[in-house]
Amino acid sequence: MLLKKKRNSLEITITMLEACTDGINKTKLMYKVNLSTRPFNKYLNQLVKSGYIKREGNLYKLTEKGMKYLQRAREYLELAKKLEELRKEIDK
Repeated sequence: MLLKKKRNSLEITITMLEACTDGINKTKLMYKVNLSTRPFNKYLNQLVKSGYIKREGNLYKLTEKGMKYLQRAREYLELAKKLEELRKEIDK
């Protein structure tokens, strides 16, 4: 049986921001990020408060600030993965 690696908060945030790129309603967003109500609302409220996403009618959309953050977050994750690979290689 394969166990999935638990996502960290940055990975969850990236998933939420990516889902909001073209606009998405709250229910679909919650299913897309696969979180229960309480943690989902915590992330959603923080992203709105930070100005990374905005609500327009019943849709949540990525803002310009959110696009910039998403790009940087992806770069950070890529570097973190490379560092982990190097660490494993050194530890062999």
